[in-house]
Amino acid sequence: MSEPQYIDPQSGGGARLGAAYGYSKAVRVGDLIFTAGQGGYSDPDGKVFPESLEDEIAQCFDNIGGILEASGSNWPSVISVRAFHGGEDGFTDEADGLVGAQLLQRMEGRRPTWTGVGAQLAGRMRIEIEVVAVATRPA
Repeated sequence: MSEPQYIDPQSGGGARLGAAYGYSKAVRVGDLIFTAGQGGYSDPDGKVFPESLEDEIAQCFDNIGGILEASGSNWPSVISVRAFHGGEDGFTDEADGLVGAQLLQRMEGRRPTWTGVGAQLAGRMRIEIEVVAVATRPA
């Protein structure tokens, strides 16, 4: 059995959160990579969010992309997506469409499973996404 490899990139949005709260941004076990939920923050402390929902969702996908890269994978190798929608409106058609647009842009024609859930999120977060990916190279 493979030993878990704990991955904590020190760049990108929310880089300091893992150490502050005792979790890893990703865990790799064998060829599978599991990310922690990521928000659309652009600062290391996870407190600065874009004004528009579209930009926040794009930033969230960028944050996950950086973690996947540090873990030995990429967006086209994602096999499962869980999106937690928050804010005043929770799960909306707009948010659903924006997440779908990001998937279409980044997945190179591949189609992961996707679950969307309305949730109460921390602070100003309107979206939090976690993924499972297959490794494409060593971390």
